[in-house]
Amino acid sequence: MLLYAIALHEALKNGYNKKNGTEITSHMWNRTFEGIAGQVSIDANGDRNGDFSLMSMTNVEA
Repeated sequence: MLLYAIALHEALKNGYNKKNGTEITSHMWNRTFEGIAGQVSIDANGDRNGDFSLMSMTNVEA
């Protein structure tokens, strides 16, 4: 929701119509911002770059 609000604000500031979904979503790409759970990064394809940690690993024989 925060990402949409940021993109909508920028699109409107640049003179685009709020119904122009293509323009609004283009403002979501190539962006990093601080979300509720920490830093969120969106790449050029509109995909979120995942951030994860491996906390434990067990050696299991197949």
